[in-house]
Amino acid sequence: MICPKCNDSMVTYERNGVHVDQCRGCQGLYLDPGELEQLVRASSKYYRHKRKGTEEHDDKKRKRDKDDGFFEDILDFII
Repeated sequence: MICPKCNDSMVTYERNGVHVDQCRGCQGLYLDPGELEQLVRASSKYYRHKRKGTEEHDDKKRKRDKDDGFFEDILDFII
């Protein structure tokens, strides 16, 4: 694939069933139709699960969980 912004080549990554295309040149991220909605659904599920888990742990664990984020996890390939 070719980046629509800078015409450099793009790389496709798959995270949690969602494909994200990233340009090697400008580092832009591109989603196909429907993939943003998939990310939103996955994000909601992720945070719903994290809220349940943190209710049973101490304050130190909660603080550490708040530092972790869905998009940091799913987009960990970004430079």
